[in-house]
Amino acid sequence: MKIVHVKSPCCKARVIRYGGKRRQCSACSTTFTIRPQRRGRRRVRHTQRYIQHIFQEGCKLKHLTHGTLSLAAVQKRFQRALPAFISQPRSMHIRGTCLALIIDARWHTFHKERFTMYFFAVKSSHRDTAVMFDPLLRKGKEAAHVWKELIGAVVSLAIKRRIVALVSDGLAGGKGIAATFGWKHQRCHFHLIKELAIRRGRRKHLSGWTTREQIYQDIRKLLCSKSPSKIRFLIHRLQRLSRHNDCPSKIRMIVNEVIGELPAFHLYLTHPEWNLPNTTCVMESLGNLVHAGVGKVRTPQALFNWATATIRAHPKFTCRRTNYQQN
Repeated sequence: MKIVHVKSPCCKARVIRYGGKRRQCSACSTTFTIRPQRRGRRRVRHTQRYIQHIFQEGCKLKHLTHGTLSLAAVQKRFQRALPAFISQPRSMHIRGTCLALIIDARWHTFHKERFTMYFFAVKSSHRDTAVMFDPLLRKGKEAAHVWKELIGAVVSLAIKRRIVALVSDGLAGGKGIAATFGWKHQRCHFHLIKELAIRRGRRKHLSGWTTREQIYQDIRKLLCSKSPSKIRFLIHRLQRLSRHNDCPSKIRMIVNEVIGELPAFHLYLTHPEWNLPNTTCVMESLGNLVHAGVGKVRTPQALFNWATATIRAHPKFTCRRTNYQQN
């Protein structure tokens, strides 16, 4: 076996013994130790106290000085504790035979470049809580092919086999994403009603306000109606109202979209045994929680670290089916 002797780090020359742990370079006579120690003061051990105060109790860094440490020292220790916290392995135990995958995305801009944060959650049919996955950050806009790639990489095969439905907002290609994995598609009611409420207006002297208001009320009734006769009546009246001259073109497009995608909006009614949520409000709550603490984040990596730590501190959110109040 060929033996390669250790060379000196300074001149790469042959070394000779110079005591127990020291060696000497034969070229320049410089001595060095074979087990060098780290210079400077010993590193402070990473503590989870800062993580708990920031992400679970809602404190700020300036509240953690306690008069003994400066704000700069607390910030430095927090910056060291955050990567150590999110680098720990995470174990997830998701039970249930019928699962629903809830997805949502939010975009951010850094140096005039758009980055999209993708969020995932899984809800079981016999529980009213959703388990959050670690987020993923990708450069560019939200797209259906990116969702397919990330779902295939993030969600394990054992969980995919138990997923029966995909819950999403008005994502273009959401139906195709669900069909790719053999799932049903549930559309979010909250985003639809919110967009329709903005379009209908609040002042009665607007042109066509009566038509807009009637369309708004009929769509709300249509989303939660189970009677086939009532559904046919509401669809017929919505089609008639959308053809009025005083009906804006955007509201006409929304009416056509609701009628064309009605099975996706009614999936939670056609399969009540799955206990599906008819909104993605749980993801909106998560997005608001992440957004509340990223005011001073200036890099994509810092945003990813903050979002991951937020989800690790709050791994579960309450997720129940919405009970509509007729008005």
